[in-house]
Amino acid sequence: MLSCRPLSSIPTPAQWEGMVNERINKLSNWRYDATPTGFHLHSPYGAEEDVGYEDFKEKRFGRVGGNLTYPAVVKRNIEKFHSANLRTAKSKSDVKEAILGTLIVNIYTVTAQFLHCIKRNRAARTNEDCVLFQLYRAVHLAAADEFGRLFGVPAHLIDSHLRDKAILMTDHGYHLDQEIEADGESNLVYLTDEKALAYRLEIDSGKFWLRNLGAGLDEFKLADCTDTKYREASNTAYQPSAHGPVVPNGHGVFGYAMGVNRKIYAKDHVADDTEKKYSFHSAYLSGNEVLCTGCLTIVDGELTYIDNSSGHYAPSIQQLKLAIESLIALGINVDRVTVGCIKPKTGEIVTAPAAKFLKDWELYLGDNNSEQRYHATARRIRETLAKYEKRAKGIFSRPSQTSLNALYNLKGIQDDERLVRAARYLVGEIGGGRNNFEKPIFGKEYSGMHANKASPLRRGKLKSLLEKALKDFKVARE
Repeated sequence: MLSCRPLSSIPTPAQWEGMVNERINKLSNWRYDATPTGFHLHSPYGAEEDVGYEDFKEKRFGRVGGNLTYPAVVKRNIEKFHSANLRTAKSKSDVKEAILGTLIVNIYTVTAQFLHCIKRNRAARTNEDCVLFQLYRAVHLAAADEFGRLFGVPAHLIDSHLRDKAILMTDHGYHLDQEIEADGESNLVYLTDEKALAYRLEIDSGKFWLRNLGAGLDEFKLADCTDTKYREASNTAYQPSAHGPVVPNGHGVFGYAMGVNRKIYAKDHVADDTEKKYSFHSAYLSGNEVLCTGCLTIVDGELTYIDNSSGHYAPSIQQLKLAIESLIALGINVDRVTVGCIKPKTGEIVTAPAAKFLKDWELYLGDNNSEQRYHATARRIRETLAKYEKRAKGIFSRPSQTSLNALYNLKGIQDDERLVRAARYLVGEIGGGRNNFEKPIFGKEYSGMHANKASPLRRGKLKSLLEKALKDFKVARE
């Protein structure tokens, strides 16, 4: 296997292309019996044949067949990162951090996916996949380091940090799916990765595209939900009383789910008691954690409306904000997008232009006392964490590893309610499971606080500061 020196930063597109070409060209000099460490290669290329970057068959959005990996996919993500970094060089806003963070995550996740594919598919991987393995790994680690510099998170905790931004299904969603699964005659849709590909929205030139299933997985068409079927009763994602007054031009909606890796899936939903067919927000990622879910409207590829309307996940205003910032980072123009915010108690949708929503999102917490209560306490906790982190970097400071793990875990939690509950768990106010009126910290398949890395604090400065931040927090039965 060709080695690769550690990278001090994410390479430029030109540097990436040069490194890829160097490795692919060296492949042409290998004999059929060459066996680099860890891989058995069977070169299809003759000794005189040069194989360059352009010899990889171009795929617009990723692999469907042929090689397991495509360096052109990594290059496109690198181009987006450097372009955004140049545009926001003089900005120090939270939006800049969110945009760059999302683009770094894209590089990190796509290289992680390629590494996983190469390691696990011994029979399917090609020579090109193998010679690029170390290069993918170097860029993967460089992305982790870049993310760490941006958000102050150690590179080895980046996966934990990313997952802590996710949300799990609500009790309502979990029990509903369980009841349907328990009925042997019912068909609850949980898509595999391969089947979910058919509903994954791809972004190119600022527009959403879907695979044209009638023409094959390599053919794409502009996503569009203006057809009347997307605002009829058969599409249960569309709620006439809620969406009717607010969706621009009376169009219909897709249900959508955005994963932690910022991949977004969308389709109409089904709840047919007669045919016993059911498809909800839980379908796309098989009931696992998501970044955000809700409904959106796409007209000829352009996003016109998005909200957080989902009973299965009940995403917060913050999750919706994070999803919109992610779409901006991926190239979606939101200048003409209407954002809908769900009032949890009434189900009413309050709308605002996307720009106004991103600027004043805290105002859209509305009169929900619970959400406001968590938000105020979460703000104090974040101020406490910033103060403690600055103190921990002092020359005479000796924070324990338990305190540092707690610090990095808490910093990664975006949702206010989860942050408050996690802090209460760390100071010993609540346990890690359920009580009679609060949601669990630990989910069905995922724990936002990893037991081996975020043990309860027994003593120390961080615990006392968190207790002070939580002093005025009162638990309410809701």
